[in-house]
Amino acid sequence: LPPGIIADSLGVARQSIHNWFRGKPVREKNIDKIEKFMEIIDIYLEAGELPVSSTVDAKIFIDAKVIDKL
Repeated sequence: LPPGIIADSLGVARQSIHNWFRGKPVREKNIDKIEKFMEIIDIYLEAGELPVSSTVDAKIFIDAKVIDKL
C-alpha cells in the first residue's frame, strides 16, 4: 500500500509514515492504530484479497474495509 494511503487511514501526515519506515519513534497514541491496521491487513493478505494493482484500488479497499475498524 502506498504510504499516503496508510497515512490517511491512520490520521497522520505522510511524513510520519516515512519517518517510521526510517526507524524514527512512533508516538504512543498511534501504536494501537498501527497494530489494528496491521491485523486487518494481515487478514486480507492471508486470504489473498489485498489489492495491489493500483493506488485507486488500494484507496477503495482501505475506505471500505479498514477505516471503520480502526
